[in-house]
Amino acid sequence: MTPSPGCKLWPSQGDAGTAAAAALDSLPPEMLADVISRLPIRETVRTSALSHVSRSCWESVPYLTFCWPRRTPPGAISTALRRYSGLVRNFTNLYIGEEEEEEAPFRYSDRWLLLLAGKGVQSLFLAF
Repeated sequence: MTPSPGCKLWPSQGDAGTAAAAALDSLPPEMLADVISRLPIRETVRTSALSHVSRSCWESVPYLTFCWPRRTPPGAISTALRRYSGLVRNFTNLYIGEEEEEEAPFRYSDRWLLLLAGKGVQSLFLAF
């Protein structure tokens, strides 16, 4: 399961990062997928904002580690899990959500477990 052959991380337009973008754009899809799979999940998802073409590259990387920082909105985690089509190596939830929504992770955790069950999760750590 590799990103589509036209999958690019950055636009090739004349900006400050043109050389770096061109280098990444020239990578074979398998190598690009390997680079994306090594990023923290938050940065992985952010690659979709880099260009129109890269919008869904991260969704088909073969393996990702879902380790979310504190106070990540639970809805964002659910959305990322629904959109991602590959296998999940690790899923870590460390006190997710806003303090005023203390019960939010509990309301979402059942959805996460159902989504993770179909994605071959290898390691699961939940802290509420």
